[in-house]
Amino acid sequence: MDELIALMDNAFRTRPDHDRIFIDDSNAFNLVSRKKAFETILRESPQLARIFHALYSGSTNVWLRCEQDEWTTLSSQQGVVQGCVFGPFGFGFGTLDVYRSVIDH
Repeated sequence: MDELIALMDNAFRTRPDHDRIFIDDSNAFNLVSRKKAFETILRESPQLARIFHALYSGSTNVWLRCEQDEWTTLSSQQGVVQGCVFGPFGFGFGTLDVYRSVIDH
């Protein structure tokens, strides 16, 4: 981690004109906007829209492990579920415009 911090510090000092995107990897899937992902899917790959809508148009259950290896669920209306095969697509489409804006900037 220290090396990463040093690299980022060096990048800020040597190239302050560069844009940077920081993603909270521990919560990235949980926090991505479903609405934004769906809008981008409709625009970029409409054939996937029905699948995304079927999986994420309403609340989804997120499984959480509690103490003593017991499990419980939490209802979620934002983000995509880690472990869902469609989760990376939802995250990718939900963040695509951010990456494009940096490239176009």
